[in-house]
Amino acid sequence: MDSSPVLCRMSNQRRQMRVRSAESVAREVKALELVPVDGESLHPWAPGAHIRVWLPDGDTRAYSLIGSRSDDTRYSIAIRLDEHGRGGSRYMHALVPGDLLAISDPRNDFPLQQTATFHTLVAGGIGITPLMAMAEELSSDGRRFRLVYCARTPDHAAFLDQMQQRFGSNVVAHFDEGHAKRAFDIAKLLSEPNAGEHVYVCGPKGMVDAARRSTSHWPEGTFHTEIFTNAPLPTEDETDEGFEIVLGSSDEKLQVPPGKSILRVLLEKGLPVEYYCEQGSCGLCTTGILSGLVEHRDVVLNDEEKASQKIMQVCVSRPLPGEVLVLDL
Repeated sequence: MDSSPVLCRMSNQRRQMRVRSAESVAREVKALELVPVDGESLHPWAPGAHIRVWLPDGDTRAYSLIGSRSDDTRYSIAIRLDEHGRGGSRYMHALVPGDLLAISDPRNDFPLQQTATFHTLVAGGIGITPLMAMAEELSSDGRRFRLVYCARTPDHAAFLDQMQQRFGSNVVAHFDEGHAKRAFDIAKLLSEPNAGEHVYVCGPKGMVDAARRSTSHWPEGTFHTEIFTNAPLPTEDETDEGFEIVLGSSDEKLQVPPGKSILRVLLEKGLPVEYYCEQGSCGLCTTGILSGLVEHRDVVLNDEEKASQKIMQVCVSRPLPGEVLVLDL
């Protein structure tokens, strides 16, 4: 996210849910409706919010909430099957009604900006999920917006028909048939901002990067993004040496070997650090620095935040040579 990062602590509290329905809503996309096992009301959420789902191996995946926010008896999510991912989407696609899941409470790192007077929503593939709820709220409130939905083909565009019926001409669909030369012209769309306009982008990294470049001349704080990815863990880089970090709360020293991220070492230690992309793009693993200097490798923090040496993205960033980082953990 390009909004100011918040120090993240992942709650260990889990809510047991039962799959009430599982439905194919597009090619390689499955929608799940989840209801609480205890029958109690679910926590409210706002457009852009997501829940985390625990997998059998103890890892987690984040999924944006869709559907009605007024119904506190269920949460709905949609998952794209990624055959080249780490297995989370395959597990989710195999679920059937009656299966149980453990989830977190909703968290929102991608909210609508209430000061904006015009909203441009740009989705790529399954990136439509957080933007659906945004469009619903904006439409219900009579606020100005446009939604650009990019997908490979109409068959890959989940929920497109219902959004076209609901939002009419506010929805623009673009299909590239998998050809890079037919990709949507984001630079043209975002060439000049309207007065009070904010843009929200969710989709593949290439799309997000193109949108970020296209809005580099926009007023500060008007570009917002959330990246979804099941990219593999970083591979060993022989140019990176191992190093030591210190946990500020206990003075415990941890060794980070070459080719492994600080995040992975912290997770193996059982520390509750929230994360998602593991590419320095989402901002969820932002962690405080008590002392030491960092080589920032993320695309989340701005120049001022990096220069402050007060926070870092532990999924990709590392200490400068000879430095020992004391983390606020």
